[in-house]
Amino acid sequence: MRAIRFFIRRFEGWTDVMIAEFGELTWKKRYLLALEILRTVIKGRCVSRREFFRKMKGCGGCIIYDRAHKRCRPYDGHGAGCGCYMPYKVIFGGKCWGDENGHSDEDIGWHDTD
Repeated sequence: MRAIRFFIRRFEGWTDVMIAEFGELTWKKRYLLALEILRTVIKGRCVSRREFFRKMKGCGGCIIYDRAHKRCRPYDGHGAGCGCYMPYKVIFGGKCWGDENGHSDEDIGWHDTD
């Protein structure tokens, strides 16, 4: 139940990031994406609360993390980052863009938080 409250509270921020990344987001697309996320929550594929906060702390220290929108991209149109809404990516077990793409810079990525 906690994961569903988490999802609902952050839905607006997520849709803002989706619109910034992909342009117009129709209600049908929002509905289908929300259903997919809820399906993941129901199946119990979420990380623990402790791991969530640890990884989000890693995002907070990353130079490409956009704190205002909570996304992995410094600003619209920039090539660095995956553009994901990080609270959702982290809680559903996603990997860090910086770590996956071999950025060994100490200011990019989660590093040892995986």
